[in-house]
Amino acid sequence: MDDAHAGRHDLRDRYRATVLKPIFDAWKVDLYPVLIDASRAHVVTLASAAVLSPEHAARLLEGLNALDAVPAASLEYDPDVEDVYFALERALIDRLGADIAGNLQLARSRNDLDAAAFRVVVRTRLLMVVGATVALGRATASCARGGRDTLVVARTHGRPAQPTTVGHVLAAYADAVLRDLARYRLAYEEVNRSPLGACALAGTAFPLDRTELARLMGFDGLVENTYDAVAGADYALATLAACGVAVAGASRMLATLDLWAAGSPPVVTLDPGFVQVSSMMPQKRNLVFVEHLRARAARAAGVLAGQVAGVAATPFEDDNRATSELQVDLWRTLDDATDTAQLLGLALGSMAIGPGVPPDDVVASGATATELMDAIVRRHGTSQRQAHAVVSAMVQRVPDPRMWTESLMRDVSGTVLGRPLAFPTAELQALLDARAFVAARRGIGGPGPTAIDAELDAAAAGLAGVERWLAAARERLESSRAVLRGRCDQVIAAAGRPSS
Repeated sequence: MDDAHAGRHDLRDRYRATVLKPIFDAWKVDLYPVLIDASRAHVVTLASAAVLSPEHAARLLEGLNALDAVPAASLEYDPDVEDVYFALERALIDRLGADIAGNLQLARSRNDLDAAAFRVVVRTRLLMVVGATVALGRATASCARGGRDTLVVARTHGRPAQPTTVGHVLAAYADAVLRDLARYRLAYEEVNRSPLGACALAGTAFPLDRTELARLMGFDGLVENTYDAVAGADYALATLAACGVAVAGASRMLATLDLWAAGSPPVVTLDPGFVQVSSMMPQKRNLVFVEHLRARAARAAGVLAGQVAGVAATPFEDDNRATSELQVDLWRTLDDATDTAQLLGLALGSMAIGPGVPPDDVVASGATATELMDAIVRRHGTSQRQAHAVVSAMVQRVPDPRMWTESLMRDVSGTVLGRPLAFPTAELQALLDARAFVAARRGIGGPGPTAIDAELDAAAAGLAGVERWLAAARERLESSRAVLRGRCDQVIAAAGRPSS
């Protein structure tokens, strides 16, 4: 063997070992059963159009049934076979001969087949993440009801801002979860469109019924343009974006839970199953799961940015950089989003709420000062900006509002406004009461208990609607599988062969 030939051989082996084999191993468990079902649907559709004879179609289906019994995880990469599809085709040819099995790819390309298989894998994971996210929404809403009366000092820009409750914050997150679910549903609508029948990019001259093929594979419709069917990558980016937004929101909620759990006294207490004890410091309890899940959120953000950039760098055509190369990242991101929703939901569902921030500490933080400002406007007829200046000056003079008195307010307002304004000390302190502050904010979306109840009732209705949608989507897929099985049996029986 000359040096040039040896070099080509070495390069080919390296390519197989570093690119093709890892892809084969990463895809086989997910893609192999989907490729078999897609092939069954293809054979049935060709038989319906009389493109394949009943005997030919029946033998292909019997061969596919036999291959379906092979566990996908047991498949081994063969350097002479490029990918999972060709491994399937090779096994079918070995079983049936090339004269029969060689027509499996009639009126079909790996382009449309892979595009469809990828969408099936993604839609399966999308339904899983929707289910996990619905459960997260339920857990969040339940905790929100349980935390309606547990005070916290909400922060803006990392500093104490105003009092609210655990229930108010969690109700806000429940609303965010509903928006996550809406994005997942939109992604599913994009994903669950069939590219089958597009072939390489221009379709086929054979009388292939693309609509029937889509129904047999559980798709809700077609990617109608055959070029778009094999070149489009937006469904994958839309799914990555939905996951990225969802896990980013979960990461923020996890950061807040971590802060609450670290308070003294704690606002919430996580189940011991989520806590790890330091190996050296016996008193130390670490919420390490928060760090792991937030790392996944960062990874999802990186994958989204990287894949958008990668797809943008490709021409609008079937290109591995915009199709096959992003699949493993996409599937892992969906899995990460599912795991994050499940674990955060379990953490919330097992979390003890309380005692929260003592009302006196809330006042000491200055978080209720806004109510005094509003009272000055109501009682004394100043503008908001004037009242703001008075209270701000009081904070500068005496930082702890528990120490504010009628004389202090009279002195400060006289200096700031040129005329003294005041409340009796007892009334002034009552205006600063943390629970009264929360209870007074009864408007839509506010922290008052009645407002929280109304918001959570709406969230419950929204989650119930998603659950109905999810059940219907799963039912449609199961129904399509049953129809496909029945059609396969009919084709086999029509050839006078025993059905499976």
